[in-house]
Parts: sequence; C-alpha cells; structure tokens
Amino acid sequence: MVAVDPNSAVGYTALSDVLNSTGRPAEALAAADKAERLDPQLNVYLLEQGRAYSEMGRWQEAATVLKRFHASHPDDFWSHVWLAIEYVELGDYDAARAEAAQISKLNPRYSTKTVLTTIAQRPRLEADLHKAGLK
Repeated sequence: MVAVDPNSAVGYTALSDVLNSTGRPAEALAAADKAERLDPQLNVYLLEQGRAYSEMGRWQEAATVLKRFHASHPDDFWSHVWLAIEYVELGDYDAARAEAAQISKLNPRYSTKTVLTTIAQRPRLEADLHKAGLK
C-alpha cells in the first residue's frame, strides 16, 4: 500500500502492523508515526504505536498511547490484550485483571496459544497475560 500511495496513513498503519508482528518495533514505531503525521484523525495507528512501545519495553508510553486508542475504540479486542500486558509490566495487577475480564467477555474462546501466534515476543506476552488471569 505504501509503495502505491506513499501518502496513505492506512498504508503506514498496515506497514507498522507487519513490522510489529515480525519483531521490528523501532521500524514499526517510525511507520506509525508517519501514519500519524499523514492523518492524525485516523488514530488507528495508536494501537501500533502502543505495540511498538511495548515490544521495546517502554511500558508507560505503551499504556498511555493504548489508553488513547481505547478511548475511541472501547470494544477493540487487541487494545484490551495490550493494555493487560502493559498493566502487568507496570505492576498494576488489578487493572490487568480488569482487562483480562474484558478480553474474556469479547472473546469467550480466547487462548494465548492461538491469539499470540504472530507476536514476536510471544513467551513474555503470554506470561504477562497468564499473570493477568488468562489461560
């Protein structure tokens, strides 16, 4: 998408998703930042920014960005997953369990084994979600 339209915020958001999913968070953050500059109103890039910060171990920044995304997308499954992870990393287990409850509500068949298959740092993320109360 970016090759076809280098001014596409959607394209840069999609690129950021791919880069995050293949373990390249610094590049993913740069792509998400470019999406933000191209169309700040789109705001779906926030999820990818949050993921990138998380995979770089920048938990507070990740939580801040993910909360911004979550404010306009309260039923987004992935925002709850990433927020649960951030809250565990920040030591806020009550908030992590609240996110885990939302994850289970949105997807009663949730399993870390099936959901986290494309995330680069799967073992750490899976452990964090277990600490939040998910299986």
